[in-house]
Amino acid sequence: MDVIQKVVEDFNKKNDLNYRAELTKADGYKLLVTFMRSEFSDSFLIDDKIVEFLYTLNAETGKQFDLVRLFRPDDNFYIAVIVQDIDRLKEVVDFGFPPFDLIL
Repeated sequence: MDVIQKVVEDFNKKNDLNYRAELTKADGYKLLVTFMRSEFSDSFLIDDKIVEFLYTLNAETGKQFDLVRLFRPDDNFYIAVIVQDIDRLKEVVDFGFPPFDLIL
């Protein structure tokens, strides 16, 4: 967990106040990470920032994590559901979708 928190802190330092990440929940095999962007930052870059976060997470942990859900309640607030690659199917089953329905 310390490695994941370090990735969050490094992401926030690198992106200053334009883009922020917060580890909202680490529950079993699943991570919920909230991403926020300032109203002055480019909205089209947030997807790239989330992918950048994921690459850094994979590199720092030595594990393969995948983004399986991305909720966008509004233009400045995003909730990412991230799981290890070996647990991808659990996430789909947990949400009640047929296997392989919404796997990214």
